[in-house]
Amino acid sequence: MQLQFAKPAPALSHLVATYYLLTEDYIVMEDVQRADTGHLRIFLYGSGYYEFAKGKRYSSTRFFLNGPFTQNMRSVVQGPVCFIGVALFPESWGGLLGLSAADFTDRAEDAAPLAWRHCGTMVRSIAAAAPR
Repeated sequence: MQLQFAKPAPALSHLVATYYLLTEDYIVMEDVQRADTGHLRIFLYGSGYYEFAKGKRYSSTRFFLNGPFTQNMRSVVQGPVCFIGVALFPESWGGLLGLSAADFTDRAEDAAPLAWRHCGTMVRSIAAAAPR
């Protein structure tokens, strides 16, 4: 697994904790993630699902937003996989996404229709250019 991190620009540092790029060649990768404030992920290739508290399961989409989670969350990725992630601070929900974190607690959604309807074309273009 390769995991690379990048700091946000100073103007976004109160909204974004970090950017990251994950590349994995395994066929299946399982992980348990601790309670957190949420992530925005762009899957360039591969897929997965996330199981939240009480067994709620959400399959990833190309442009995926998971809300704050109150308990550990299980993630299963079917690879090979490559995705760009944005770790969100609590202020991101209203300040960057225009959404309420309370509405997304312990759940996830396809981010394209929620926040940036115009990003679908951009995400497809990035995915098409991703190295394999």
